[in-house]
Amino acid sequence: MAYTIWQNLDQVERYAQRRYRHLDQRLISSRELTLVERMFRRHQMGGRILDAPVGYGRFQPLLHSFGEVYSLDLNY
Repeated sequence: MAYTIWQNLDQVERYAQRRYRHLDQRLISSRELTLVERMFRRHQMGGRILDAPVGYGRFQPLLHSFGEVYSLDLNY
């Protein structure tokens, strides 16, 4: 798969819709979010959080519930 630099927010949103349009991908994403949340809770993690690479930001809502999030990516 070729790496594409997104030029605007519309491209990011279209990617997210395509990426998770099938049930199996939505289940995997949900499981990953659950695992990260459990890890943060179990180890009482929080404070300043670096999300890198942030991608299109699917972890942002979860991470913001644990602290101040700094996001880094080459893309938009």
